[in-house]
Amino acid sequence: MIIGVTGTFASGKDTISEYLQQKGFFHFSLSDAIRDECDKRGLPKDRDTLIKLGNELRSTLGNDILARRAVESAGSQNSVFTSIRNPDEAKFLKTQKGFVLINVDAPIEIRYQRIVDRKRESDMVDFETFKAQEELETNGTGSQQNLAGVAALADHQIQNDGTKDDLAKKIDAVLNESQN
Repeated sequence: MIIGVTGTFASGKDTISEYLQQKGFFHFSLSDAIRDECDKRGLPKDRDTLIKLGNELRSTLGNDILARRAVESAGSQNSVFTSIRNPDEAKFLKTQKGFVLINVDAPIEIRYQRIVDRKRESDMVDFETFKAQEELETNGTGSQQNLAGVAALADHQIQNDGTKDDLAKKIDAVLNESQN
């Protein structure tokens, strides 16, 4: 089984991935290919650089390049893929046997507080910058990020505005439904 997780920034994608890893799934982030490219080019790994470079990779190598690389890495094992940010990535993944796409979201105020609390290098922005970055990710065209387009392709929509236990119950429900 392959579970794809997409969603807005700080909505709970990593939390879902960690939960599935505890259940034996292997994790593959489509953004890992972008981070590797940052290392090769000596670029910082801030959010703006990751967005720009991801768009460049999609533009030059095909909009589904990151998904193709993740599938190659995963093989036939139960996997969870995160950082699905372009509809062509989702469309490619949907051709894989046993693939289920989950879109996760939460109110923007909750998500901003999450990035403040987790203190990652790429998260050090004010609320207005956070909103502006999200706007860039939401409705892009072509090789750009288009989270709204990916969300529209999701098999399941999850609102993550509660506790981690609440989120785990929602993921378990998706797993139970998908295995039946």
